[in-house]
Amino acid sequence: MIEAGVKLAETRRRVRECEAFALQLKLGHDLKDGAILTSLTEQPFEMSFKCSRCGVTLWFEDKGSQRWRLHAESREHGAQICLGRPADDSSGQRLCGAVTSSVHR
Repeated sequence: MIEAGVKLAETRRRVRECEAFALQLKLGHDLKDGAILTSLTEQPFEMSFKCSRCGVTLWFEDKGSQRWRLHAESREHGAQICLGRPADDSSGQRLCGAVTSSVHR
C-alpha cells in the first residue's frame, strides 16, 4: 500500500509540473487534488483537480510516458480565466479573454 502511495505522489508531482497545469495557475485557478482514474495496474491515467475559487473541475490525462495534458472535455473551461480570480491578483499578469495557444491538442 505504501508503494501505491509513493507512485500516486510522484504522478501528482508530474501533473503539477506539466505545461497544461502551469497554464491553469496563470489563468488564476487554485487547483486542489481531486479524483483519480486508474486501470488494473494502479497507474493513474487521468487525474482531476478542482479550483477552490470558481469550483470548476479540470481533468488531466496521461498521453504516455507520463506526459500529461488537459483532457479534451476540460479544454473549454481550461481556456478561460478563472471566474473566481481575485481582482487584485498579485501575479502581475493581466489576462483578457480566452487563452488557447498553450493548450496541447
